[in-house]
Amino acid sequence: MDCWHIMQQAISRGHDVVAVVRDASKVSQDVAIRTLDVTNMTSVAVAGAFADVVIASISGRAAQNYHIVAQTATQLLQYLPQVDVPRLLWVGGAGSLEVGRA
Repeated sequence: MDCWHIMQQAISRGHDVVAVVRDASKVSQDVAIRTLDVTNMTSVAVAGAFADVVIASISGRAAQNYHIVAQTATQLLQYLPQVDVPRLLWVGGAGSLEVGRA
C-alpha cells in the first residue's frame, strides 16, 4: 500500500487530508496541497504542524540521492515532536535497501 492508497482511505473515512508533495501536479484527489522540498526540514516541520499523523514516502531514485531517505527519516523524527506531531508512518519499498555497485 502506498501513500496514495492511504490518502484515499483517510479521505473515505472523513479525515482532513493535506498532501505535502514535491510536485502538486501529481495529486489528483480533492485535498489541500502544500509543496515543499524535503531538504528543508524547517518547512517540513511547519507543514506537518497540527497534524495527527505524517505519512512519508521518500525515495532517492529520481535524483540518485539515496542518502536522502535516511537523512529525511532522521530529521522528521527530530522535528515532528517539536511541532507536536505524535505519529510518523513511513511508506516505502525495499528499493531503498539496494546497495550500489561500483
